[in-house]
Amino acid sequence: MAGKYLYATNFEQKFSNGFTVYQIKLEERATTTQENGFLQLSHNDDFENGEFDNFEENIEVGCTYELLAKPAKRTDSKTEMEQLRLSILPLITAFTTDMDGTSINVQRYYGIDYTVPKAGIPRICYILAENCEDCLQPLSTLIALTGCQKIDTSLFRSFTKQMLLGLTFLHNNRIIHKDIRCDNVLVRQQECPLKKKEYFLKLAHFEKAAFHDLNSKDNKILNIAEGSSRFASTEMQKLASFDWDDSIDVIGTLTDVFSLGCTVLEMYQRSPPNWIYTEKERQKESLFVFAPENKFDDFLANLRGLRNVGANPDISCINEKDALDFVRRCLLPRPERPSSSSLNEMHVFTKEASAKQGSPARYQVSKDEFRLAVIVNGFPQPTDSQYESFAKGVPYGHFTSRRELGMFLANILHESAGLRYRKEISPQPEYGKYYGRGYMQLTWEDNYRKASQALYHDDRLVENPDQVADDEDVAWATACWYWGAVVHSYPGVAEGKFGASIRAINSEEEGMGRNEVKSRARNEYYKRILAVFVPGEAPVESGS
Repeated sequence: MAGKYLYATNFEQKFSNGFTVYQIKLEERATTTQENGFLQLSHNDDFENGEFDNFEENIEVGCTYELLAKPAKRTDSKTEMEQLRLSILPLITAFTTDMDGTSINVQRYYGIDYTVPKAGIPRICYILAENCEDCLQPLSTLIALTGCQKIDTSLFRSFTKQMLLGLTFLHNNRIIHKDIRCDNVLVRQQECPLKKKEYFLKLAHFEKAAFHDLNSKDNKILNIAEGSSRFASTEMQKLASFDWDDSIDVIGTLTDVFSLGCTVLEMYQRSPPNWIYTEKERQKESLFVFAPENKFDDFLANLRGLRNVGANPDISCINEKDALDFVRRCLLPRPERPSSSSLNEMHVFTKEASAKQGSPARYQVSKDEFRLAVIVNGFPQPTDSQYESFAKGVPYGHFTSRRELGMFLANILHESAGLRYRKEISPQPEYGKYYGRGYMQLTWEDNYRKASQALYHDDRLVENPDQVADDEDVAWATACWYWGAVVHSYPGVAEGKFGASIRAINSEEEGMGRNEVKSRARNEYYKRILAVFVPGEAPVESGS
C-alpha cells in the first residue's frame, strides 16, 4: 500500500449525525509528501490501528470513494472512537469475503482507523466507504415526490425485497444495522427499455451498527438505545425506558426486522409512522428516550414520535392485504417476529419481486412440490387456496430449512388426516369451546389467546374460535405460529430429529414411545415428504 494516497475533490457534505463526508479519489504517488493531497491512509504515524492497510485488494486506483470523518467530543475520547470502529470492522470483513457480490444492496465499507491524539487536536475517526451520495438519493426523498413524479405503490414490493436482501446479508454476518428507515436507504433510478424505470436500493449509514457476537456474554455495544424513536423495536424501546430484563430481553437481528416494518409503513404513508396509545398506555411516564449523547433527528422536534412500551403504530394507510400482513409480522413481539431471511424467502408480499431478482428461495416450497408431498402419502390433491394459505403462513414458523418444512407438513398431514379436517372429530369435554381446530388442532383458551395476539394483536380468535377452522388463511397461520412458538425451538428439532417434533406437539400421547403405531405413521409421512423436499437426504427419526 506504500505510495497510494487519497486525494480530495471539491466535494464536502455534512450530515446531522456528526459526520463530515468527503468525496475522494485514490491516486498512486511515489513520494510520501501530502502536498496537494488530502490524506495518506496507510503506514502513517498519525493513525493508531492500521486497518487501512487491509483494503488494497478491494479498491481501485482512479476510482472515487467516500471518506467519513467524525471528531471525538473530547480530545482524549478513545472510547467513542473504538466503539465506532468495532461496529464497522465486521462490515468491512463481511465485504472482503463477499466474493459473489451478494451484498449489492448494502453500501460497501473498506477501511477504518482513528488518529493519535495531539494537543488541542480532537481525535478523528475515518471510514472509507463506497461513493453513493453523488448517484443515489435517500428513499425518503423519493417517496415524498408528488404529482406526476409520485412513486406508485406497486414498486414497494421491489423496494422491500431489496431491503430484505441487504438485511439478510448483514444478519448472516451477524451485523445489526440498528437504524433502518427511509433516510438510511439510498436509491438509484435507471431508465430501461420501453421507457420503464428500475430502482436499485442500498442500505447505508452504518454509524450505529453493531456486531452480534453469539459467543460473547458481553455485548455492550448492542445494548445502547440508538436510532429514531419512530422506528425503534419494542426491545430497544424497553431498554431505553428502563424496562429491561437481562434474563429475557435481547437486542439482536430481529430489531432490524421491526424497523423494516416501520420503514414499509413509512413508504405507504409517505411520512414516518405515527403511534397510537390506549388510555392505559398514556398514563405511563416511561417515554422512549435515547442514549444521552445521541441527538438524533432533532429530538425535541419529534415529540410525536415518542411512545410508551406497548404502543402500536397506525397502519390504516396500507390498503394492500399482502403489505399489511407483512408489516404486522415485522411488528410482532420477539421471539414471534420472523427473521429477515424467513420473510425474504417466504412472504407473498415479496414473492413477485423475488422472481424479478432471479434469486430462488432456499426454503420455499413450490406448488408442485407441495401437491406431490401430499399425494405421495395417499391423500387427495390439495387445492390452490390451500397452497397459497400455506405459503402465507410459513414465515410465522421460523423455519430454517426445507427439511424443517417437511417435518412440519408431516405432522400437519397426521393432525388433519391429509388436509381434510380442520376440526377435532371427538373433542374432549375439558377443552370447552376451545377444542382442536386448524391444521395443527389448536386447543385450550390460553393457546387461542396467544395465537390471536401474535397474529392479529387482539383477541378475535378467543371471541370467535371457529375462525381457526373456517378460514383457510387462519388455519395455516395458527399452525405455523404454533410451530414457531413451541416446536421450532424444542431440543432436537433444529438438528432434524423428527421424533423431537412429535414429542413437542403430542408428548402425552405419542412421545417416549407411548403410541408406536401413530408415531410410525407420522414417520412414514415424513420419509416420503423429505424425499420430495430434500432428495437424497436420509431422515432422522430419533428424538421422541
